[in-house]
Amino acid sequence: MDTKKRNGIIAAGHPITAEAGKIILEAGGNAYDAVAGAFFAACLAEPSLASLGGGGYLMAHTKDNDNLLYDFFVQTPGQKKDQAERDFYPVEVDFGGAVQVFHIGMASSAVPGGAKGIFQIQSELGKMPIEKVIEPAVKFAREGVKINQFASFLFKILDGIYKSQSETLKLFESHQEKGELLKKGEILKNKELANVLEFLAKNGVEEFYRGEIGRRLVKDMQEKGGLIDIDDMKNYQVKKRKPLAIKYREADFITNPPPSAGGILIAFALKLLEKIDLRKITYGSAEHLMALIVAMEKTGIARKEKLNENIEKEGLVEEMLSREYLEKFTKDIEERVNKWGSTTQISIIDKDGNIASMTVTNGEGSGYLIPETGSVLNNMLGEEDLNPKGFFEWTPNRRISSMMAPSVVIKDNLKIALGSAGSNRLRSAILQTMINVLDFGKNMDDAVNGPRLHFENGKLDIEPGFGKETAQKIKKEFPQANIWKENNLFFGGANCVMVEDENKFSGAGDIRREGVCLKVK
Repeated sequence: MDTKKRNGIIAAGHPITAEAGKIILEAGGNAYDAVAGAFFAACLAEPSLASLGGGGYLMAHTKDNDNLLYDFFVQTPGQKKDQAERDFYPVEVDFGGAVQVFHIGMASSAVPGGAKGIFQIQSELGKMPIEKVIEPAVKFAREGVKINQFASFLFKILDGIYKSQSETLKLFESHQEKGELLKKGEILKNKELANVLEFLAKNGVEEFYRGEIGRRLVKDMQEKGGLIDIDDMKNYQVKKRKPLAIKYREADFITNPPPSAGGILIAFALKLLEKIDLRKITYGSAEHLMALIVAMEKTGIARKEKLNENIEKEGLVEEMLSREYLEKFTKDIEERVNKWGSTTQISIIDKDGNIASMTVTNGEGSGYLIPETGSVLNNMLGEEDLNPKGFFEWTPNRRISSMMAPSVVIKDNLKIALGSAGSNRLRSAILQTMINVLDFGKNMDDAVNGPRLHFENGKLDIEPGFGKETAQKIKKEFPQANIWKENNLFFGGANCVMVEDENKFSGAGDIRREGVCLKVK
């Protein structure tokens, strides 16, 4: 969608999420007020993706051209427990073309950062009273939100998680079929979420960590096989980091730095692709796909060689993006090309040029509903993607590394806020969206909603839409390639917005997850 009005634009994963942000922008709030209000609404409308009990990152590019990364992702607890004492067990999630195993239970939860992160961001960068910022979400939570097709699908595939505890099932139970989760068209109300937002706005977010909410959470943890204790809650801090910034052709790519892994891996892939003039390659051709596949393959090798064991190493960025290290891979990518999440993304640009790119997640949820908050706690300690060394091999009191990479791209008079949901696939979604705009000249809707591929650990997944001839060529190179029958949320959810020449706004919500984009009057 396009608009030439100078009042801003928002793209998000649900109409209610986007509407909350739009209301705040129209009331005079800035991008950071709007992103906070949108998050609170997402806790209602996208409960399996956004939660006060989850975490995330915000990439801020202010009207004064300052760049700042807020890290409010989850933290490992200070202590571990023996296996016999842990409530921790596997569940299978079938995406309709690929199956992933996640682990849930009380011991799957890391220390949450969602509540503190959003309140701190709004306090430091926003300009509206917090009481006004929560208003749209509170109203929606009391009146209810209609379950759409994507939310219904998520409840279906996460059935084993949301039925695992009686309190959680009660909140999300179908009105039509007892014992089952809400279905498309039914109304979800969350009065406890509305109440806790009002309580925290009045009394401060520390009540979530040091007050009765935190104490009840910790009591349940200690009695039911969890790991979080009161010191973990009291000591949690939001971290402000200097973003990772690189040049890709003539554009500045500004993203999430280590200890998050996603940003540096996207930067590495971009530096590899820079060796090929993609503008001379036909979009959707076998050469185009091969360039992406090889870049993803080499990035996977670099991740194992440099990243997994050294994510907090000083000088990692310079070493991994050095000319010497990149040259190990560039010859192969040139030869082979020439041969022939559960996360949600909110992107906002306001009328003054402030940019907010935020990715948040609750994992799949642990199944545990934090008492009197209407919020399910995360299961980050139960995600294999986030625990490459194995479960419970983490270092206590450390930020967990994530693939989330909310980003900003700046090229001349063009500014883009982009990011994606989708676990390990989010970095390939961001990569492809970015080159679709910069190298292939696609408009935002085509850049976001065109077909994607993902290559990892020798496995190639491709969405339909690249053309029969291209698919046949790729199949010859990769006989085991999985060509999906339709576009799927497996390939991410890249909700992105863009402004050109300070007054021409455009954006797109990812149709794979029923994302939306709204203009601001």
